Amino acid sequence: MLLYEGRQIYFGPTELAVEYFFALGFEKQARATTADFLTSITHPAERRIRDGYKDQAPRSAEEFEDRWKRSELAKALLGRLTSAASKEGHDQNNELRRHTRESRYV
Repeated sequence: MLLYEGRQIYFGPTELAVEYFFALGFEKQARATTADFLTSITHPAERRIRDGYKDQAPRSAEEFEDRWKRSELAKALLGRLTSAASKEGHDQNNELRRHTRESRYV
């Protein structure tokens, strides 16, 4: 998870993070590690905006958060979490029903 001023701007696999921020218009310097690159995203003086993206790349924490929430990655993550929570709730309900049926006959 990557936070910027307390706002979630990315959550997911590290290997997809560089691609995600590249698509937003940021470039990773050749010798920078992934961790250095991701940290630089939250520091205006350190992040590097790709040519042609000066007017498109997010700048404020709010803009980064908005882009993240509208991204396909965030939507897919939310879908997986919702599906898992629904399945877990369904499994718990089935277990409760089974337990209730069994306890009636004890």
